[in-house]
Amino acid sequence: MSRDLRIEVAETPELRRLPWAAIQAEGLERLMLWHRLRPTVLDWLDNVNPMHCVLFNAWDAAAGEYVGATWVSPILGRAGCVHFFICRPFRAEAVELARTALASIFERLNLACIWGFTPAPYRHVFGMLRALGFEVLGRLPAACHMPTDTRPGRYADGVFTKLMPERVAPDGR
Repeated sequence: MSRDLRIEVAETPELRRLPWAAIQAEGLERLMLWHRLRPTVLDWLDNVNPMHCVLFNAWDAAAGEYVGATWVSPILGRAGCVHFFICRPFRAEAVELARTALASIFERLNLACIWGFTPAPYRHVFGMLRALGFEVLGRLPAACHMPTDTRPGRYADGVFTKLMPERVAPDGR
């Protein structure tokens, strides 16, 4: 299914809070802000602060339903670190939706590459990254602080990935 997305920069505090409300509704706060023991909306707003982050929200253009968000932070020169959240009803289309969002990000931000940094235990993410054309660059030992109540000093390896613009196209070719 090809879904027409309306992707907009979150320019207001309300639009920057919108993904957090969806993340909370799905109980995914710790998954999205893995470096916080008990993430709050204030942690989220710090994460997507427009001083260091460009946050995009996406809606189904026909139905007007909120689909999810992608944010780019940090941006180092013309290379941006990308993060995703796709609402549960749209996850079956996650690769197609993410591909559309990535193409939009490359164009709007004039990036030479997009990179990712993912905790190694997040194995569920790596299949999607491969399907999107990301290349694994390497592993950084103990780079992800992922505290728990019983293990406040817990760390996991982080995996660097890279996506070049020629590897992504909205139609998947």
